[in-house]
Amino acid sequence: MPRPADTSPLRYYPAALLDRATALKPVARAREAITAARAPEHHAQPGQLPVPPAKLRVLVSGGSIEPFLDPTEAGVTAIREVLGDRLRGTVLDFGCGCGRIARHWHGEGLDLHGCDYNPKLVAWCQENLPFMQAVVNDSKPPSPYSGDRFDVLYATSVLTHLTEDSQHRWLEEWRRILKPEGLALFTTHGDLYAQNLGRLEKPRYDAGELVVRHPRIEGLNSCVALHPPSYVRERLLEGWELLGFRPARYYRQDMWLATPRA
Repeated sequence: MPRPADTSPLRYYPAALLDRATALKPVARAREAITAARAPEHHAQPGQLPVPPAKLRVLVSGGSIEPFLDPTEAGVTAIREVLGDRLRGTVLDFGCGCGRIARHWHGEGLDLHGCDYNPKLVAWCQENLPFMQAVVNDSKPPSPYSGDRFDVLYATSVLTHLTEDSQHRWLEEWRRILKPEGLALFTTHGDLYAQNLGRLEKPRYDAGELVVRHPRIEGLNSCVALHPPSYVRERLLEGWELLGFRPARYYRQDMWLATPRA
């Protein structure tokens, strides 16, 4: 997950260099390790929730402690605005990471669950965030959950790092595990980021096509998907009813709210 305050997620690596590389994942992991090594550790005060180490924070927010803890930069403020009093019941934090968002629901009485494909992040949540039931899921569907399980599912900075096929497959899985009239909230990189696209990519985006950079390292920060709003409405949300759309403002990703069609 890139830092929401960063309006240039496409600049992690020069596109031509990275696309020609033969070892994309090690290069991306090396960059994350360097960022983590430069980030200071943070120790929570007595009575506060633990804070994950920099080597885990870097996987979800760039390593710095401020954007990790700030509810606005983490997307919590925007989620509250979009969901309002509908944030209740059995809730799934899909792609929970090391609890960057989940920690802000502590004490709110939610039946909170989380899943992530990275077992290290899930293990940290299991050890330090006991108010959330966290499990490991595969990078591809199905999830480990039964059908009609959740009232609300949110996924911030998840579809933004997946290929087109994976995105559509996961939305079908979300339909399965949501209760009837359940809510799915997810975020995308939209028009705010399109200014950073190259001369071959920008016309595709303007034509309503999904643009995915570095699909061979799907799931890592450096795989970046950009969603024209028309693509989300007309193609990604096929089989869903769109309930709300919040364009990027202080949380720098577009936010969508939908419910499965009967």
